[in-house]
Amino acid sequence: MKKLIVTLGMVLALVAILFVPAVVIAQGTTPVEGEIKEPSITVTPPDAIDLGTLVWDETGSINTDSKEGSVILDAGSWNPGALDFRVSAEADQGSYMQADGGAKTLANMLEIQFGAEGWAPADAPRYKIWDEGFEGLHTFDFHVRQKITSNEDPGNYSIIITFTGQVETPP
Repeated sequence: MKKLIVTLGMVLALVAILFVPAVVIAQGTTPVEGEIKEPSITVTPPDAIDLGTLVWDETGSINTDSKEGSVILDAGSWNPGALDFRVSAEADQGSYMQADGGAKTLANMLEIQFGAEGWAPADAPRYKIWDEGFEGLHTFDFHVRQKITSNEDPGNYSIIITFTGQVETPP
């Protein structure tokens, strides 16, 4: 009987240990946070381009110059390979260089080119595309050329080219 009482006592002690709530000595929490970032492109346009003195001769001389611009591509939370980063260049004033507040306009439209891509009139945006999703700093060569005729009016001609960065994401 004594064994039965001792065994019963041990069983009761074990039940008490298992079912009695334990005392919490220390407690803490850990916050978990995450951010979804939009992809971005930062454009640094080329410095001012000076064509110098525009020259015409009977061979149809073309005045050209080029400068380097740069972009910083950041895919944010996207897989870089899923994005198209592009920079567009578009001229104002109908894409014609003007002087004297628009009173004089050259006969030929300014032409623009990114890198080794073909020349095109500046009346439609031209694009430089990074579609492989390369992040980081990239440079691009930007070229302009202006043809003049033999009967252009003297003046200091100018035009503004606007560079815009775009990121295209998949649907």
